[in-house]
Amino acid sequence: MNRIIKFRVWDKTNKRWEDEGVLLRASNGTVASNQPELYDVQQFTGFKDENGKDVFEGDIIETIEETISKGNLIISGEIIYDDGSWLVDFAMFGVARELSSFTDLGIEVIGNVWENPELLDK
Repeated sequence: MNRIIKFRVWDKTNKRWEDEGVLLRASNGTVASNQPELYDVQQFTGFKDENGKDVFEGDIIETIEETISKGNLIISGEIIYDDGSWLVDFAMFGVARELSSFTDLGIEVIGNVWENPELLDK
């Protein structure tokens, strides 16, 4: 099985994505910056959105929620990693669900928690 493992790093001080120069360390199955107060490390989920864009931890996605009473609703949530699974955290509804359960319905990356936190209020 071939699996692509990618990371991206957010510079909390300069508020930008870093392409190089950040030292990462692996310990107990996690990867983090040697300076977690300065950098946030986010992992690629292995999924792509409906436009072919890589989906990373910390991304904000939009998807369709099928409901009986209200029909189809467009909802947004944050991609998180919890207990060995990639989840979509719908904080405004107080629920998180498996990312894989939405891939057939279609997901679209609309931003991320660092650059577009206001999108979580949709």
